[in-house]
Amino acid sequence: MVYMGYKFRAPAKSNIDEWRRIERALNDGGDYGVATVRKQQPKPYVSSQLRIALGLYGKKRAKKAG
Repeated sequence: MVYMGYKFRAPAKSNIDEWRRIERALNDGGDYGVATVRKQQPKPYVSSQLRIALGLYGKKRAKKAG
């Protein structure tokens, strides 16, 4: 069994020529799969002064119930 990708549409069972073409393409190294991995964006740099001003500096602490 070969994963053909979610966009692959199988031809009709009776369409033997099309099935043979797909088989030849796979044997020759063809790939019907669709890449699903998203490129990860790097996190933006935030200076230490800005982190302090935003209250993001250091470990997060749980809020005290008051």
